[in-house]
Amino acid sequence: MDYQYIVVEGSIGSGKSALARRLAEYFDALYLTESPETNPFLDLFYQNAANHGLATELYFLLRRTETLNLIAAADEI
Repeated sequence: MDYQYIVVEGSIGSGKSALARRLAEYFDALYLTESPETNPFLDLFYQNAANHGLATELYFLLRRTETLNLIAAADEI
């Protein structure tokens, strides 16, 4: 089989980033990560999830849209 994408998911601290980096190097592939530390709503979410959950998730959703644009651009090459 010829796969185009590999997605790595898991719990915090489980080694997702390290595994994804090694897979990207091995397959000479584009390495993309979410970078949750850039989400300005994340600290507020941890303080009060009920009030800040939507903003936190919308930020992640918009970032994923940008990531999909990067993937689409890489596919055109």
